[in-house]
Amino acid sequence: MKYYFNVNLRVIDIFEEFIVSLDKSALTKFITPLFFVGLPIAGMVINLLSIMFFEYNKEQKQINVSIKIKLLNILMVLISLTVVSIFVLYLITENSHQINN
Repeated sequence: MKYYFNVNLRVIDIFEEFIVSLDKSALTKFITPLFFVGLPIAGMVINLLSIMFFEYNKEQKQINVSIKIKLLNILMVLISLTVVSIFVLYLITENSHQINN
């Protein structure tokens, strides 16, 4: 936008330099997968645990699982699953050419 509108603000330059420094950092290679995969998986686990109930029947030696219908929690699980799926599919398609060669 800086070049499109021909506006020279120092704030834009500072932000651009910050993003470039993050891109060059080795720590970013560890944090990015954590954000895109780890946090959505944690969100799925937390939301699934809030709607699933487990009961152990000693006489029959079985575990009964019941799911409470809470639309917001189910929606959050689906959104988290979508984010993780998109990121994993991106990784597979991006790195598939290395496997074929």
